[in-house]
Amino acid sequence: MVIRSVSRESFRNDPDTLAYAEWLTRLGGQMRTVPSVPIPLIVVDRKLAILPLDVSDPRIGALEVHSPSVVAVVHALFESVWAVATPFGETAPIDEHGCNPMERALLDLISTGCTDDAAARKLGVSLRTVRRIMSGLMFRLDASSRFQAGINAAKRGWL
Repeated sequence: MVIRSVSRESFRNDPDTLAYAEWLTRLGGQMRTVPSVPIPLIVVDRKLAILPLDVSDPRIGALEVHSPSVVAVVHALFESVWAVATPFGETAPIDEHGCNPMERALLDLISTGCTDDAAARKLGVSLRTVRRIMSGLMFRLDASSRFQAGINAAKRGWL
């Protein structure tokens, strides 16, 4: 049996998640991270999918799905996220504009009108972290406002 897990990038700073990643790796499992996980899910042997009843609060409960077509779609979603995720223990790749995946995800969220609070929730980081990352992006974009940062990012092909 092979166990593969994808977690949010912010979990790299969580001691419990780090311990889990080390444990999983010692057992031959694999773990990767992405800035934002679209939906918490579990796929077992491509025959069973477990999905949250409420994406905004997975603690409410889960739905066990056996339908082959639904499981195939859920598995395809997992594979697409897995393909772009950064293996645990490796440094996140930098894109052609010098942005890491967290910076890229924040730029994408802000460009769609997301507030700092909403971006922090979606990325699983604190509001302070979002503001720190945004401040760094604004410095690199030579911008004194978010509006100017958006214009400069678009001019440079970052968006």
